[in-house]
Amino acid sequence: MRILGEKIKKRGEGQITLIPENLDDLWLLYNILTPGDIVYAQTFRRVKFGEDKSRSERISMFLGIEVTSIAFDKYSTRLRVKGKIIKGPERLCSIGSFHTLNISPNTKLTIHKRQWPKPLLEKLYQSTKRKTAEAVIVAIDSEEATIAKLTDYTAAVKATIYSHIPGKTLADGKTRLQALKTFLGQVAKAISENVTKDTIGIIIAGPADTKNKLYELIKEQYPQLAGKCIIDTVSDGTQAGVNEVLKRGAAIKMLKKLRIAMEEALMEEIFERIAKDGNVAYTLDDVEKAAEIGAVETLLITNNLFTKLMRENPQRLEKLLENVEQGRGKVHIVDIDTNAGMKLKAIGEIAALLRYKIY
Repeated sequence: MRILGEKIKKRGEGQITLIPENLDDLWLLYNILTPGDIVYAQTFRRVKFGEDKSRSERISMFLGIEVTSIAFDKYSTRLRVKGKIIKGPERLCSIGSFHTLNISPNTKLTIHKRQWPKPLLEKLYQSTKRKTAEAVIVAIDSEEATIAKLTDYTAAVKATIYSHIPGKTLADGKTRLQALKTFLGQVAKAISENVTKDTIGIIIAGPADTKNKLYELIKEQYPQLAGKCIIDTVSDGTQAGVNEVLKRGAAIKMLKKLRIAMEEALMEEIFERIAKDGNVAYTLDDVEKAAEIGAVETLLITNNLFTKLMRENPQRLEKLLENVEQGRGKVHIVDIDTNAGMKLKAIGEIAALLRYKIY
């Protein structure tokens, strides 16, 4: 993320002009923007001409809209921000009509908020310093392989490949071996297509020997990737296997550079403490009580609940964050669509690791 300028008053109201540079930056903006914000950007809008309005043309113009909804499409790599036009060339658009801004990487925009919570500002500032890092995770068994790419904020399945190896009663050993080689070749090719200069490692995990055979094939056909590989064990080759990797010891050292893995580790700690009736709080009311007495060491809240509170009860959110900050606690806004986010959702979308037990 590139921040080009900011004008924020002491009470938190103000605007920031910035340029998102990649998919992670768009995801961050998706979590920052809320209905009621004002967004300014250059855009295209179809304008009708002529007395009967029979002719239309897409015209480039600078618009300001009051946001009503935000949608993030990670597959088309863009953020769709819909809202009511409050500023624009009146001869080309009607003030009060609706328009959707399509925000892609390298789109310059200005965001005005009535209140910028400090954790959001910190996330923005951190994003300007962050070096892009990725990891490729492959969960594989004899029937299928799931290939996912992890970055700081996102976890996306890039390919699912099925082996189609015939059963022992349907084909001889030679035919089955050839089908396995074809399957492994397809998986290795898909891995190579998802590795970039920013890839810090490749984790190949599975329940049996198929993962080792895949690694041997990679050493043979893609030797430049072999040094990035870590072999691990998970239960199967589905997305559940990918999620298991985030918890496995062999992968933690490499993945700790990625925020998404850190959040997974924090959720594991939360569930361990819940099981042992330890220093932990969950549900919004209990976390607020812990924050009021300075007991919160680490707060985790889903992006969904964070956005909901910003929109419906900003004073409550501001007080919670202020109490955590005064108690020198840390705040993590967790994507609800990640494995860690789904776990957090299951216990109320908010939880905190505490310095000491309060009940």
